Amino acid sequence: MSQTITEPIDAVVIWVDGNDPYHAEKRTKALRDEGLITSDQLPTGHHKTRFIDNGELEWCIKSIRKFAPWIRNIYLVTDNQIPAFLNRQAQKNFKVKVVDHTEIFKSYEWALPTFNTRSIESVLWRIPGLSEKFIYFNDDFVLTAPLTKEHFFKGRKVVVRGNWRKITHYGNFRLKLNHLFSKVIKKLLGITRSMHLLLQIRSAQLSGFKKRYFYVPHVPHPVKKIYPRELFQEQSTAV
Repeated sequence: MSQTITEPIDAVVIWVDGNDPYHAEKRTKALRDEGLITSDQLPTGHHKTRFIDNGELEWCIKSIRKFAPWIRNIYLVTDNQIPAFLNRQAQKNFKVKVVDHTEIFKSYEWALPTFNTRSIESVLWRIPGLSEKFIYFNDDFVLTAPLTKEHFFKGRKVVVRGNWRKITHYGNFRLKLNHLFSKVIKKLLGITRSMHLLLQIRSAQLSGFKKRYFYVPHVPHPVKKIYPRELFQEQSTAV
């Protein structure tokens, strides 16, 4: 018999408005200071299509409140930005708490500014007041049907969606082919293709997996705060 989950569960959404000239200028300056670019021309991995805001966030938040009303708070993680639709009254109505990067990177200010999703994800557990169990959303996730807590957590366990895949080697030729394909996609559709599976493969290898990795699709992820917290503290001690 499944155990009913009674403890609170929050949602965490990370968001950036790449249309903001100030943010774009800050991003360009950071890259220039690091010597990664010598002009105002951003490379593909840092292209504005990776940061552009198309208004998905509003639908993401509204869908959470409509189809997962049991979520206690929605924490919106931003870089000194607040979306236009999310005024004080809207924040109250949708139970949204805006969290700035400076809060979750407290004592690690040397890492700011950061425009890397992975570095931000590594400290989401540091959000003040965040529940021990939470669900991580990207701003382009939209729920389309009613969901329960048990869709994400089963007792003390998280529900992981995905499948095991064979670790595939990506040599120079395959990477160059992917880069060419990305350029074509960007020219035709105006979007930048991202190879997240390469990150998943590398993460599996660093964790000791040699033949297989668990492929996780682009869906909301349930998280138990204790695990990223312990890993973060463990790696901090190792350094």
